[in-house]
Amino acid sequence: MILRTSFALIALAYPARAETALLSMEFPGETFSLSPDSEIEAETVLDMNGQGAIAIKLGPSETEAFGPFTSRHVGEEAVIRICDVEVSRPLMQTPLPGGSLMIVGDVATNMEHWLGILNARSCDPALNS
Repeated sequence: MILRTSFALIALAYPARAETALLSMEFPGETFSLSPDSEIEAETVLDMNGQGAIAIKLGPSETEAFGPFTSRHVGEEAVIRICDVEVSRPLMQTPLPGGSLMIVGDVATNMEHWLGILNARSCDPALNS
């Protein structure tokens, strides 16, 4: 009986994880997540200051949901994650209705790594180390 009780407590403390989002943008109380099956294009670019960045273009259905999502959070700080790893904390200055975004910040230090993960559409731990 003791073993069964202990096992039940362990199961409650460590619930099963849902599929890891390939890319997510989080605000308090709301998250926009893209699965590995989502339609995206990613490439390295230079931002307006000449620093490395990753430009992402969302597919039509993702764009349709992303525009209203960003509109609700203008003036708030977002957390952008690739495969659950925080890569940037931008301030949402304007809505992004066109489905294009640029990730700058910590992502620039290892841009090719993150670009490879996005283009492979995989959060496989072997790619994310």
